[in-house]
Amino acid sequence: GAFYFGADDYGCDVAFYGQTATNSMIWDASANALVFVAGGITMGVASKLVIPVKSTGSTTTGDVWYDTDDKKLHYYSDSYEYTITST
Repeated sequence: GAFYFGADDYGCDVAFYGQTATNSMIWDASANALVFVAGGITMGVASKLVIPVKSTGSTTTGDVWYDTDDKKLHYYSDSYEYTITST
């Protein structure tokens, strides 16, 4: 089933905690933002996505980065590095 928290114009904070005390994800109703405490990421109405910039690749599945050598976005998954291009 679905879970609903709060109502239109009456939100509430909702927190999800990981196994480690420093890892959590919190919906902050007063800020209208989703906060990932472990990664230091906050997403809200006027948020920007920050992508790591580096000159070498990665071997961690799920990593996304801007490569300063070829000036393109890259993604690593299942032992392969992909270049992200538009279609």
